[in-house]
Amino acid sequence: MKSRSYMAAGFAAAALALASGCASVEISSPNALDGVAVKGVDGRLGSHVVVETDGYYFLWTVPLVSGDLRWDERKKSIKGGTRLFCDMVDVASLQNAVQKIAESRNCDIADLSFVDSDTTFAGLSDTGVIGALFGNSHITASAVLVPRGASK
Repeated sequence: MKSRSYMAAGFAAAALALASGCASVEISSPNALDGVAVKGVDGRLGSHVVVETDGYYFLWTVPLVSGDLRWDERKKSIKGGTRLFCDMVDVASLQNAVQKIAESRNCDIADLSFVDSDTTFAGLSDTGVIGALFGNSHITASAVLVPRGASK
């Protein structure tokens, strides 16, 4: 009985991940960084951008669900979404997304950093065997956008 509730919780978590999307983009308001100094940047700072994506895997090699960062040419923005059975969780995808956002806003990129973390779901079952079969990878890119030609 207990394992069924764990399995139901796992399916509910997967459904929630699919419904909400596994990739997201957040951009601060243009004035959010007023008064903040970044080493090596002489001009006025623009926005702060954070791009995140997740992937869920079976046996750490078979992709089940992955975040998908697509460039919407009409809106000139990144659209976060979900893809099934594809592995889109990599630094290159996030770097490309940050680059596209910067170009669309006529900005250079400063203080770019990445955080990569992996987890297993071993705690979801009494023995840990079922949970150890599944894993999650999460990558975050964070950067400061500097308007081109901006000066103090």
